[in-house]
Amino acid sequence: MENPISYDICDDTSDDVTNSLSVVKQRSDEIILQFDPMGGFIITESPTNQPNTEVYESDFQEESEPEQEEDEPEQEEEPEPEEPEQEEQEEDEPEPEQEEEAEPEQEEEAEPEQEEPEIILQFHPTDGTMIVQETEEPEEPEEPEEPEEPTPTIVFIVPYRNRQVHKDIFDTKMTNVILSDKPPEYYKICYIHQADNNNFNRGAMKNIGFLIVKKMYPNSYQNITLVFNDIDTTPNHNETIPNYDTTPGVVKHFFGYKQALGGIVSIKAGDFEKINGFPNYWSWGFEDNMLNKRVLRAGYEIDRSIFYNVGDINNIQQLPTTNMRVVNSGEFDRYARNIDEGIQSIHGINYSYDETTNLFNIYKFSTEYVINPKLNKDFDISKSNTPFHVGYSAKRNSRMNMIM
Repeated sequence: MENPISYDICDDTSDDVTNSLSVVKQRSDEIILQFDPMGGFIITESPTNQPNTEVYESDFQEESEPEQEEDEPEQEEEPEPEEPEQEEQEEDEPEPEQEEEAEPEQEEEAEPEQEEPEIILQFHPTDGTMIVQETEEPEEPEEPEEPEEPTPTIVFIVPYRNRQVHKDIFDTKMTNVILSDKPPEYYKICYIHQADNNNFNRGAMKNIGFLIVKKMYPNSYQNITLVFNDIDTTPNHNETIPNYDTTPGVVKHFFGYKQALGGIVSIKAGDFEKINGFPNYWSWGFEDNMLNKRVLRAGYEIDRSIFYNVGDINNIQQLPTTNMRVVNSGEFDRYARNIDEGIQSIHGINYSYDETTNLFNIYKFSTEYVINPKLNKDFDISKSNTPFHVGYSAKRNSRMNMIM
């Protein structure tokens, strides 16, 4: 940068100065007038006095107006006072016009080139030299990644409906007795409560439980062991079932009937997904029978090395329940026809989650089939476990036992 031009202001005004400043009043102190490359000017006192610096941004016309007012008495003595005013205006007018045209050009160049750094012009307070400084764009702070919730080894999926007392007993016993020697991160219990007015769909509740686990642990759900456990059934001691965990390709069956995978069953979530889970029957029964068929069809091993039959009160506690069940002949027909439905058939799930109780209220969901409520009937399971005798397909006259 060239050295700033300095003028000593005395009684007479320099011609070079009048182009930008009309009159500078004489002062006893020495005044230095400096011009910056952008068209502005700086007035400073000599170094002997205390510096008094003022910076103006290339607008000489506005600063010259009050000085013209001081010179008006001298202009009135001239014969034609109006002509100098017009000349001064003509001389001053081009400068702001050029500046107005230059400013938008700089803005237009700066706006599209967003990647270029912003330039800040600053002037030294004493010598008037210009300082060019480039601003650095602040780096956007990286959003902290939310820590992933530790993946449990085992997740209990407990479907139920309108059994609050059974739920409280189950939760207390499993937490304080059966799983008391396990760390909290080892297991999780998900209570899947059907909170609508349709027939109870136990298979769908179990499938929805799986879908919730998949959503909670999208990167590791396949290695989780799912334990499907009836809400009215618990072991008497923690040694009754020493290990709920299983391995891929092996399904553990701890309690129930051997012709169906109900009661207490362990299966890897990845294997459960491959066989499409349980069927979604809108009535009690038969979803456990179908799961047993699907497991065998897939070639999985059913491990019953630790198994307790229904009625073994020495090892398994079963809470008393009503003997009446709602069954539906139309839903049984779908079982007899071996229709492949399950996890992939569930849509439109609307639910809420209470983290303090691990309760999932399922308010709404749909499957590929709509139940015909006219085919509902009450059935007493204490008298028989065979509600229907007629089915379709090759087993038209077969008797099918319904596992509750």
